[in-house]
Amino acid sequence: MNNGEPFLHAALIGAAAPNPGEKVIHVGAGTGYYTTLLAMLVLPNGHVQAFEIDRGLADRARENLEPFEGIAVTNDDATALPMQSASLGYVSASVVALPAHQLEALLPGGRIILPWQANKRTGLPSLITRTPAGYEARH
Repeated sequence: MNNGEPFLHAALIGAAAPNPGEKVIHVGAGTGYYTTLLAMLVLPNGHVQAFEIDRGLADRARENLEPFEGIAVTNDDATALPMQSASLGYVSASVVALPAHQLEALLPGGRIILPWQANKRTGLPSLITRTPAGYEARH
C-alpha cells in the first residue's frame, strides 16, 4: 500500500479509530508521514512505535519525526520481532498471513488494520479486533 493513496489511508485510519492515550504499533512506516498522523490522533499521552525494514527509509523517518513527542522508530523486520502490547496496530505493508505474535500483542479491545493480500491480484483491507472470546475480523 503506497503512501500516495491518502484517501485509502484516511479510510483505514478512520476505521481503526485511534483514541487519545493509546499505544500504536505502525508497521511499514516509510518516511513517517502516516506515523505522524497516528501520533497526532493519540495525543495526549499516546505513543507510536514505528517499524521500517528499509534502513534508508527508517533513517529518514527518524529525521522527519524528531520534532514530535511520543514516537520511536525501529529499523528492523517487525514480523521477526516480539511485539510490545498495544491497543492499535496499523500495518502499511500487505501481508499474506499476519504473524500470530502481532495479534497476541493486542490489548483487550485492541485492533489491528492491515491490507491482507488474499492472492497475487487482490488486496483486502481488514480490521481485526481482540474480543473476550478471541478475535473478530471485518473486511
